[in-house]
Amino acid sequence: MRDLLISLGPALNLIGWVALIAACGFYAFALAERRRDAGWMSAEYRIAVLEGQDCLVFHTADGTIRSELLVLERPSEPADGSLVYYREDKTGSWQLERPHSQVRFLYWTAAGLLVGFVLIRVLSVIANL
Repeated sequence: MRDLLISLGPALNLIGWVALIAACGFYAFALAERRRDAGWMSAEYRIAVLEGQDCLVFHTADGTIRSELLVLERPSEPADGSLVYYREDKTGSWQLERPHSQVRFLYWTAAGLLVGFVLIRVLSVIANL
């Protein structure tokens, strides 16, 4: 077993460092994604007919009334507590479904790669004993 670890040592060492760099990248991306997800806000909305078209009307956090063209198969008056999720950025994006976050997946991927790096370093130490 020791001979196998010694012969595979350089390759395992390279794989370990690549895993560490990838873990850092996933962690940095998770932080950026978390910051981006914090930009989503919610507000109650209603559907109104403006200039003959169905529109989604809601108040933003600063009190501005925003209306967006609503394109659904069957628009209907929302039930109490219906929320629209929007972002106050240059894209002005909005959606009726709660935004789905990938942050947890990114954190777990970074942690898994970090564990792989540590395991490979431990195997390298064992091989050199």
